[in-house]
Amino acid sequence: SVYRKRLSQALLYKFFVGLLGDAVNAKYKSCSTDIERGPNHGKQIYEFDKSEHPLYEPVMKLEAPFQCSGEAEYTNDIPPVPLELHATIVLTRVSKANLKRVDISEAMKVPGVVGWVDHKDIPGRNDYMLGEGPGPDIIFVQDKIQYAGQPVGAIIAETQEIANRARKLVKVEYDNIEKPLTSVQMVLKSSGGKLPVAITYGSQSDKDQTKSLKDSPHNISGEFNL
Repeated sequence: SVYRKRLSQALLYKFFVGLLGDAVNAKYKSCSTDIERGPNHGKQIYEFDKSEHPLYEPVMKLEAPFQCSGEAEYTNDIPPVPLELHATIVLTRVSKANLKRVDISEAMKVPGVVGWVDHKDIPGRNDYMLGEGPGPDIIFVQDKIQYAGQPVGAIIAETQEIANRARKLVKVEYDNIEKPLTSVQMVLKSSGGKLPVAITYGSQSDKDQTKSLKDSPHNISGEFNL
């Protein structure tokens, strides 16, 4: 091929340049020597206003040297233990719908798959919210889907690769699919302009909130969406 021919010519040229040594013009000598490459390194430099010290000042996190040196041990670095199993979560692909049926038959045929868990396998409340909150926060969907990407169940297998492959064979069926709410304004409109209170301690009355805002030395108005 053309590549091999040109490579052979270049290597032959390099050989003769090295053989001739000092007799070769100085500008051609570099082609006969190996390029010395030192270790790569990088550094990020952040600009900040020193008059606002210590705000915005870049500070190295404590675990950075530990992680960058390879000393930190991550989950995938830990050798497998006897009877170890792996799981991967099956997620919903739609929001605001009802969970009609989950078919795991094809996934269970994959060699190495040992089981499936869903809401029926939870002995207590199907809720991982601890303490106060607007909850419940459902662990696995039971009937009503609240958002796209909500966990339906988990495939259990002998390796993570097998679990990931089997997950794609789980068939999830939906019904009563509604139009998704894709903005804060749409959510407010659907809920009558008021959302559930997430913080259930402290002052909750509108009167107290209005008084606190009125007595504040500074007031800022506007919208902020996440």
